Order: sequence, then C-alpha cells, then structure tokens
Amino acid sequence: MQKSNADKARQKRQRLRNEKRAAALHVKNNKHDVGSNAYKASLDGFKLKGSRLPRYFNVVINNARRLIYSRKLDVDNGGVSRTMSERTKRKLFEISVTLITTCDLMSGQVGKAKNIGFDPTSHDALMLAHAKRWGEAIPSSTWYRFIDMLKLAGVYLVQEVKKADEEGTIRSRAAYKWLSPQFLQSIGVYSDDIRAQIKFSYQGFWGHPRLM
Repeated sequence: MQKSNADKARQKRQRLRNEKRAAALHVKNNKHDVGSNAYKASLDGFKLKGSRLPRYFNVVINNARRLIYSRKLDVDNGGVSRTMSERTKRKLFEISVTLITTCDLMSGQVGKAKNIGFDPTSHDALMLAHAKRWGEAIPSSTWYRFIDMLKLAGVYLVQEVKKADEEGTIRSRAAYKWLSPQFLQSIGVYSDDIRAQIKFSYQGFWGHPRLM
C-alpha cells in the first residue's frame, strides 16, 4: 500500500528529530570544542577556546552577542516593544551563531558552497547543524519561532524558490537565505581588518570553506 503524503511528512519529521537528538548527544558525550561550552553568552563577555573556527569569529560572534544582549534586536510588534527575556536572548544568540557559521561572510548567503554557484540549505539542515554546534535538539516549532523573530529584526532575509517538477506541478525548493548587510555590518564583518582575515581564510579553497 502506497504511503500518503501525510505519512511521508510524519516519517520525515521523525527522522529529523532522531538525527538532531543523536547529534546533540554526540556533542555532549564527546565534549566538542565547538559546542555550547565554547560559546558562553553573557554580558560579562565572550571567549572562544580551542575552536577550529578562524580567529576572526572571536570578534564577529562576540559582537553578535553584544548586539543581541543590548536589546537592539527587540522586536517591535505593532508598535509595542517586546522586552526579551534572558532565555530569548540566549536562543537568538545561539541561532545567530549557527547561521553565522554556515554563512558565506563575503556575500552573506547561508548555505553550502559548490564549485559553481551556491546551494541554498534547508532549515532541516540548519537545525541539524545547530544540534551539532550546541548539543541541543531544538524543536522545529521553536526554531521557526526564533527565525521569524530574526526576520522581523532585519537580521535574516529569505527568498522563496518554486520550481516545476517533471509533471508540471509547482513545488517549493530550499529558499535562498541571507544574513542582512545591516546585521553583518553591525557585527564587524565589513571592517577592513575582519574583511582581510575572511579573504585570507578563503584562499586555497574554491571560494568558500565549510566552517563547521
């Protein structure tokens, strides 16, 4: 008996949950350098220890922490200012780090580099990357709620992509995703020093290294 679309979608969600849980457990059990302990977010400061990420991420991620914890990213919903809780700020910081470290900082595009062009990634892949980085299997509903907040704050930009399949049916594809120029500028990516470091780190690759 052929499975319905609902059954397939349900199985896909379950696979993603299992993958996120396994990735998060692996990080916790192996105490990876790039994990929650490497990115302590507090108003006292930020210190990156033992990470394989290029050195300029120390500055970029610390600036992102300062921006988010300064309440400059408070979402103004219908003219009513929403003061973010400590938990909300923490989650926004963590998700921002996940996006920053899966981003081509030269263009701001989030996704996977290819020899020719750039392959937009899915939110499922980003949630899995988040689990590997932070040791937390974040629920999809929570992920999308914070992504919406980053959209409203002007941090995250998206362009939907639709394409006809062989039968002529229009289907959605992984959307193109960017971190906004305003956000990248606010966290120091466009400064001469950081820009030079980014360009230097990209040398020797076919354009863009994977930063995981």
